[in-house]
Amino acid sequence: LTLPAICSGIAKHCLDVCRGWSGSRIQWGVPLWKHEAISHRLADMAAMTFAMDSIWRLASQMADRGGYDIRLEA
Repeated sequence: LTLPAICSGIAKHCLDVCRGWSGSRIQWGVPLWKHEAISHRLADMAAMTFAMDSIWRLASQMADRGGYDIRLEA
């Protein structure tokens, strides 16, 4: 379960970097994140990152409780 947790942390960091960069980058007079295509991509990244974080936390809780086969979730 260490690898999924690491991947989730890396995804969170990448999302933070993308948010910061798209907020500071100006394209056609407005911040990049205000363009519809970019905001949709950032929203998709945030949703996937949240899902990754949720599933590794669920798998960790299942492993802690015992009695579950967590190979698929992990």
